Amino acid sequence: MSKIKKTKILFGTNDIGFRIGLYTKHLEERFGDQVLVHSYVTYKLPKHHYETHFTYEYANLFAKPLLLRWFLTFYNFLRFFWKYDVFFFLSGETLLTRKLRPLEFRLYKLLGKRVVMSFVGADIRSPKYLQWKNEHLYEFLQGAQEPKKTEPFQDKLIRDSRKYAEKIFVSTPDLLDIIPEAEYFPVMLDIEQFSRDFEAAVPFEKPDDEIWILHAPSGPVNKGSVHIHRVLREFECECSRKIRLLMPTEELENKIKGYTLTRYELLRYYKSCDIIIDQMIVGWYGMQTIEAVFADKIVFVYIDPALEKFHQPNANIKISNIANLKGKMSEFILLTTDENKKCSDNISLEWINNNHIIEKHYAKFSFLMQ
Repeated sequence: MSKIKKTKILFGTNDIGFRIGLYTKHLEERFGDQVLVHSYVTYKLPKHHYETHFTYEYANLFAKPLLLRWFLTFYNFLRFFWKYDVFFFLSGETLLTRKLRPLEFRLYKLLGKRVVMSFVGADIRSPKYLQWKNEHLYEFLQGAQEPKKTEPFQDKLIRDSRKYAEKIFVSTPDLLDIIPEAEYFPVMLDIEQFSRDFEAAVPFEKPDDEIWILHAPSGPVNKGSVHIHRVLREFECECSRKIRLLMPTEELENKIKGYTLTRYELLRYYKSCDIIIDQMIVGWYGMQTIEAVFADKIVFVYIDPALEKFHQPNANIKISNIANLKGKMSEFILLTTDENKKCSDNISLEWINNNHIIEKHYAKFSFLMQ
C-alpha cells in the first residue's frame, strides 16, 4: 500500500496571542496523518515573559545587524520555499520584507504554493486611526465621523492578500469592515495549557476588605488606557468601598507597547483581582477577556453596538464604554453579595467551549486537506 503524501504546512512569522503554537498543535493532533506542520517566528515574547517553542525561531531578528538580517531572511526563504506546500501567515508578516512581498507571492503562485493570511488587528488597522479614537473618544461615541482605518502600506498588504491568498482570516469582527470577504476566526484559548499554567500560579496576598481592579494591556494606545486610568482614579476617590487599582502601564500610556507584567504575573493577578478592564477603544474583546472569564472574573469591555451580533452574552462580561464605565462599575460593586454572583465554573467554561476553543473551529482548517 502506497504511503500517503502529507501536505507540508509552515505557520509564521509573528506570534501574537499564542496562535501559532495552538494552530500547530491542533493540526498535528487532528490531521497528523495528512499534514506535516512546522512553525517559524521572527517575533515572539521574550522567555522571561512567557516560554514558547517553535520549529524555527529568530526571536529578535530585526534587532540583528543589517547584513546578518538580510542573509538570514533570504536563507530561510529559500529553504522554506522549496520544503513547504502551504504558507499560513499571521499578523501580516511573510518570509521576505514588505517591499519584496509582491515578488514573494508571485513566486508562491508560480510554483503552485498555497498562501493563507490571518490578520489580528494592528497589521491592517491604522495606528493613526487608534490615536484619533484616543483623542476623540467621546465624540466617537456620539457618532463623529471616523477617519480612514488603514494606512497605504496596509492597503497594499490587503491588495496583495486578496490577489494571492487562498483564504483570509480576521481574529476580531471589526476587521470585517476593512476586509468584508474575510472569514471571522475568533481568538482561541488553549484550555489545556492555560489550565496548567493557571493552576500553578500563586495568588497575591489580598485583604478581604479590598476590591482589586486590574488594567494591564499590552498596548496602552490600543486599549484606551489614558481614559481608563483617569476614570479609575476618579472611581477610586468616589467609591465607598476600599479599592486597589492595579495599572502597571499608567506611566506608559503614550507608548504603543507596555509589557510591564510578565505572563506569569498576569496569571497571579487573574487569581487575586476582582475586576478586569480590557479595552475601551477597538470595540471587541481579546485574549485577556477570555482568560478572565475562565478565571471567573468580572470583565468590563467596550463592544461596538454594530458588533454585538457576533457576541454571545456571558454574565461575567459587562459591556460598557468610557462614558458609562464608572457608573456601571458602581452599580456592580454596590450590589449585594447574593445579587452580585459571578458565573459558575460550568457556565464560564461552556461559554469558552462554545466560542473560543479550537476543537469547535477545526472545520476552518479543512480546506488545507483538499
